[in-house]
Amino acid sequence: MLLNFVIVVRTGRERDALHEHLQRLELRAKEELDRRGYSRKPQKRDETRSWEAEAAWPPE
Repeated sequence: MLLNFVIVVRTGRERDALHEHLQRLELRAKEELDRRGYSRKPQKRDETRSWEAEAAWPPE
């Protein structure tokens, strides 16, 4: 993981910006792994049907 590296920066603002940037990079890498996994083995329609009610937006 990128966040395991020890990096010395001058200011707290720089440190925070770098930390946020590394978190975004890590999130992108995880999302890419998910995309690759679902492209290799997409879910079947009947696998997702039971979750449709849970995933619906609540009424406004």
